[in-house]
Amino acid sequence: ATTEIYTLSLHDALPISIGYFPTLKTRIVYPLFKKWGIKPSKWHSTDDCTGCGACSTACPVGNISIVGSKPKWGDNCTSCLACYHVCLRHAVHYADMTGKKGQYLPCQRILSLPECGGEKQKDGKYLKTPDKHYK
Repeated sequence: ATTEIYTLSLHDALPISIGYFPTLKTRIVYPLFKKWGIKPSKWHSTDDCTGCGACSTACPVGNISIVGSKPKWGDNCTSCLACYHVCLRHAVHYADMTGKKGQYLPCQRILSLPECGGEKQKDGKYLKTPDKHYK
């Protein structure tokens, strides 16, 4: 099996572009969206969930805890979708809207979890076999 060392920073993976009306969107639209558009109770995992904790680790605000080997979302969700995109089994869903949607490739931080096959090397980098994650 071929192995490679992956090192990827957020800036390498995502080009940053400032769109139209950033102040309006940040100061007015987002607070309204956060108050009425985000319902943490609509996040759930399917039976495909293995309880690996990748979603919990990916959450930038620490809003997801693993309870009884399943993720449980708290009330501080920002709807960043990190939990959705890092689930290797596509077991995280928002209501019935994400079941047939695609995912971005999981970030290295999550793929490095032992549950996802990652192994930390002495130099601090993670070694993994790509084909075992994307079949």
